[in-house]
Amino acid sequence: MEAREEHSTVNEYNGATLIPSQALGTANELVQIGGLSFGQLAALWESDYVERVVGGKSLVAASTRQKYHNHLHNHILPRWANKPIREFRAKDVLDWLQQESGSWYMMTDLRNIMSGIFTKAQEWEVLTDTFANPITRVKLPKKGRFMKSGFSLKRRPCGCWRG
Repeated sequence: MEAREEHSTVNEYNGATLIPSQALGTANELVQIGGLSFGQLAALWESDYVERVVGGKSLVAASTRQKYHNHLHNHILPRWANKPIREFRAKDVLDWLQQESGSWYMMTDLRNIMSGIFTKAQEWEVLTDTFANPITRVKLPKKGRFMKSGFSLKRRPCGCWRG
């Protein structure tokens, strides 16, 4: 594969402005801007990690890259692209995961991708270390509850899982 070309313009996804990595600036500048959207972080993560080629080799395996791309564009960004990162709440994410996912494995994939986006942003100093990754508070139900075929992710009125 050829090395990817750097993006020099701002892109859009479902109305969210996606800023290329060289335009993001430092964490202090972002705080002053007043609110980075999750779509902006996701665009940076996808271009500079998922699609990155170093020394002629991809950082991420082709199958993993495809899974990340599909989950990001088909599930995560349609719901979260415009959400300012300071407004993320664990309950909102958990409720969405339970509605969006067809299995425990998919819930785990979506949660881990979202958490990885925040983690890379901190690693790259786009977000400060004092910014708490909101996805770390999203606790999924136990895997064993989802192993039965045809299991629904709906809760009973009592709040317990229907199994």
